Amino acid sequence: MSGRDLCPHLRRISALCVYALEGTARSLAYLLDMSAPAALLRLELYSHLGVL
Repeated sequence: MSGRDLCPHLRRISALCVYALEGTARSLAYLLDMSAPAALLRLELYSHLGVL
């Protein structure tokens, strides 16, 4: 197998890696978006309970 034969495979693998990283980044951004209101709600509840 020559180097030229490997190029399409490497391009496909590279594209799959980029796709997976983009999906991971989107999931992480979603989790962070969801955790910010939860953290604020906890702070608000804790302040009312006098825990802080």
